[in-house]
Amino acid sequence: MEKLLADSLANQAYNKIKDMIQKMTPANNKLPSEDELAQMMAISRPTVREALNRLTRNGYITSSHGRGTYGHPAVFNVKNRIDLYTNFSELLESQYQNVQVDVEHLGVMDCSESYIRYTGRGPEKVYSMIWKYSADGMPMIYGAFEFPLEVFRVSPDPKDTVPDLKVFSKKYLFQPIAYVSMSLRCKKYDQAAIWLGLPEDTAMLSWKEIIRNIEDYSVGFARFYVHPDNLQMSVVAHFN
Repeated sequence: MEKLLADSLANQAYNKIKDMIQKMTPANNKLPSEDELAQMMAISRPTVREALNRLTRNGYITSSHGRGTYGHPAVFNVKNRIDLYTNFSELLESQYQNVQVDVEHLGVMDCSESYIRYTGRGPEKVYSMIWKYSADGMPMIYGAFEFPLEVFRVSPDPKDTVPDLKVFSKKYLFQPIAYVSMSLRCKKYDQAAIWLGLPEDTAMLSWKEIIRNIEDYSVGFARFYVHPDNLQMSVVAHFN
């Protein structure tokens, strides 16, 4: 109960400080000290520090030894930050209305050459799925997944439409998914282009994902293709 209360206070502090930062202007962006923030919000310094650490991780503040902590209001103008979201549904919902994800289960088939090259596995049979993301009636992202059969604790339900890797792994895999590593490039892929409403030879922002479980084994591979006009991805690289 005490931890839940502390987490709640830290979240409240995070949101209050974030609101302060959004109202700042260049050269007038220095935050009060930890002690001052704690007094202003009537909470403990450790709770303030937890909120500040999270704001730092998200690129909203920079702390400089001997100078203090500075907020970055311009960061809030950066849209579709893939460094903040591991779930594309959440990313799209942060900027758009009526987000929809259609999940297509292709079933068991031979793995792709990309799967072999990037995961170091195979050739082998894999379970394949397609996730199609749209928002406000516009096609946004086309994702193709391949999972080796040996990682499944139970067979996936072909009617399951939950587009969340973490939930998917808990329901079907022996071990939960811990993280993905991405490799970005521009690439052509006819099937993705057709669904996105583009000419088949269109080069799209694409990335390959190696999916790893908590034991650090590769347990899946994914390819994503982004509509070049409907969706632009962003990253904030924070120096701290």
